[in-house]
Amino acid sequence: PHDVELSAPTSGGPPVATVMAFPLAEALQPYWRLILVVLLGLTIGLAAAIAGAWLIARGVARPLEELARHTSRIAAGDYTAPPGPQRHDEIGELGTALASMTAAIAEREAHIRHQATHEPATALANRGSLSDAIDAALPGAPAAVIVVALVRLQEVANTVGRDLAEQIMRDAARRLAALCGGAPLGCVGEQSFAFLAPTGLPETIMAIAA
Repeated sequence: PHDVELSAPTSGGPPVATVMAFPLAEALQPYWRLILVVLLGLTIGLAAAIAGAWLIARGVARPLEELARHTSRIAAGDYTAPPGPQRHDEIGELGTALASMTAAIAEREAHIRHQATHEPATALANRGSLSDAIDAALPGAPAAVIVVALVRLQEVANTVGRDLAEQIMRDAARRLAALCGGAPLGCVGEQSFAFLAPTGLPETIMAIAA
């Protein structure tokens, strides 16, 4: 119960005080519904805020985790392009930039590898690359490697210039590629080529050499 004290002065006599007691629950009874509505609203608002924060965090964290995994694959030498961005915000722009960077790195590395394994004038395999290709393609039967040299190419280069000499090398490379039928072919010197003969039979080798 809640006590309420009321006092009033009296004319010429001692003051009179009246104490009344009534339960606090009864005093708050008209306000319980309002209190419940306020508490329910606060609970719903808090739950909605937590759910919204979780959805936002998930929508941001998952794409960032995927981008982080892709950068780890790039560091390991895997230049597979990531899936196309499904967003049009800053994270989508970041994914697009990462995909472009991945393609540029893959193209640059492929170019470097090609330069390291091919002769620049003819774009044929160089000596080391040709040796690896021959080792991988050697059949169980006898085989032969034919070397073709343009013995006067240096004189041509000295007379009419290096550009024409390189053009002669490229023409010779195209003819040899058509002749060897897909067998390993490479440039093993400034004026010589080599390729694996399709068969090791002497008559066949002599016919190709002719």
